[in-house]
Amino acid sequence: TKTKQGNFITHHDEAAEDACEAVFLIGVGTLMKNEDYDVLAKKTSSGTGIVTVITDHNAGFPVKLKMPFFIPFLGGDRYGKLYSSITSDLGKLIPVCEGKTPKIIVGGHSASGMAAIEALPKMQPQPDGFIGLDPFTISERKMKIDRSLPVLAWGFDNTTCLVKINNAAKPSYNISSSEHRVFYRLKNASKKSGIQHCEFTNKGCGVFLGGKVKVCGASDGESIKDAVAKSIQIFAKSVQDGSIEKSDFEMPSLEVDLFVNDDVPN
Repeated sequence: TKTKQGNFITHHDEAAEDACEAVFLIGVGTLMKNEDYDVLAKKTSSGTGIVTVITDHNAGFPVKLKMPFFIPFLGGDRYGKLYSSITSDLGKLIPVCEGKTPKIIVGGHSASGMAAIEALPKMQPQPDGFIGLDPFTISERKMKIDRSLPVLAWGFDNTTCLVKINNAAKPSYNISSSEHRVFYRLKNASKKSGIQHCEFTNKGCGVFLGGKVKVCGASDGESIKDAVAKSIQIFAKSVQDGSIEKSDFEMPSLEVDLFVNDDVPN
């Protein structure tokens, strides 16, 4: 679907009994398009009432960060404006949500994760949760997330694709409330793992390096997307229930460090 505020596509499980009990809006990363996240979106919605909406607030333009006012055609809070246009007319734009009041969870991959955090204070209606898929660039000193907002973050223990770990998922977890937050840190220190910043996409993504685009791949592990999708499902239910318990989020089959609520990542 194309709008003045940006593009989006939706995924939902037509067989789900509680269709549209939650809506998850995930913004695409730098150089990416809506369809580049189809695999994760389908896995997230499968067997649940979650409608996954892949958004692109700067459609046709590679940069997904909040743009400065002197670039008029991309100025202002593009992520927030697309969010408002979708949520204000949810039933019309997403027919399965007609007449329903789902929990709204926002977020994004990479630069869109940053754009979402910057847009949070002005979002109306206020979302019920935030999910950051290795959001970048995040500053603990300059940015904050309202303490009332539950947060789920996925990141890595080793820098890849020029995304420094201390400016990504870890600080997004640190600036959120210790009452309801979750941080999965994938173990990717070994280059043999092939695990990188673009794991959340179908086949990898691109980054800018020296004025050129460098391809940043993803491992061939469907297990990571399966785990991310499962965590989103658990998170959505936790948002509905009003509490986050560490035991619900444990994934023993995955090489990952899990931090929840009072846990402090090293």
